[in-house]
Amino acid sequence: MGETEIHIPRDRNGEFDPHLIAKYQTKTDDLENRIIAMYAKGMSNRDIEDHLRDIYGVEASDSLISRITDKIMPVREWGNIIGQLMIFFEDRFEGHNIS
Repeated sequence: MGETEIHIPRDRNGEFDPHLIAKYQTKTDDLENRIIAMYAKGMSNRDIEDHLRDIYGVEASDSLISRITDKIMPVREWGNIIGQLMIFFEDRFEGHNIS
């Protein structure tokens, strides 16, 4: 995602509590994990972009979301291959008891 500089506002009473990135935290995978979770639930890139803007106030480009969701594409491809193999074996051995 690249480097992002985070400014923590001065708070004389120490009452400021950020929600997405904790105080003095330098790295987070939380947003990336949320994007992957939304994608896994079937949300489109556009839906994810709108959701991030509406709920979190985060502007994320379509290309950023695509780069993040592309990380799970090999997993989805293997799932498709396994599904096709299961269908092949079901058709091939239909009526035979395989134990």
